[in-house]
Amino acid sequence: SSPAYAVRKVLQKHGVRSSLHDPLFSAAEIEERGFNFAKEPYDSTIKYDLLVLVTAHDQYAELDYVKIAKAGCKVVLDGRNILDEKQILELGMVYR
Repeated sequence: SSPAYAVRKVLQKHGVRSSLHDPLFSAAEIEERGFNFAKEPYDSTIKYDLLVLVTAHDQYAELDYVKIAKAGCKVVLDGRNILDEKQILELGMVYR
């Protein structure tokens, strides 16, 4: 079972709406599993406060942190320790 389920459960308990991006699944597959689909990790149609990384897909190591910050993200939780902490902090986001 994906850690995304546990993360979603905690977020829902606190009234947080969430969306999921996973390059290995289509929008239909993600929605069939009860998640809201995000077309890319920094979907410009969605404003969000928090980005949670629970999988270490190669493309996530090359995220555009400027786009993430522009989407309103304030906190990045890097569950796989693959993101660029220095760059995230320089853009004013919290890194954990």
